[in-house]
Amino acid sequence: MIPGFKWRLIEELSHYIKTMPKYESLIKIEQNFNFVDSIFPPNIINWVGASLLGSLNDEINRFLVWKTDYEWSKIVPDWFGCVFLKPLRDDVLELDIREKAAVP
Repeated sequence: MIPGFKWRLIEELSHYIKTMPKYESLIKIEQNFNFVDSIFPPNIINWVGASLLGSLNDEINRFLVWKTDYEWSKIVPDWFGCVFLKPLRDDVLELDIREKAAVP
């Protein structure tokens, strides 16, 4: 990774949130900007992630969003909030649609 990249990215995101009305609603989450340290070297982290995703075989369907599903619901499910608790992609999508509909 380029030295100083993480710091610069956080600084720019913070600047845009504070100066651009388009992003002012994100000010609540600004203090949560963070980069997780990895046990893998930065030059191979993308490969490691891709290899993990590729090893899922048929399980990868739980993480997919088809265009027709999105056009119908206008929702991208919160995969990491519930995908590991539900066995099928359709169950996760249905759960997320019900949760979003319940919010006033």
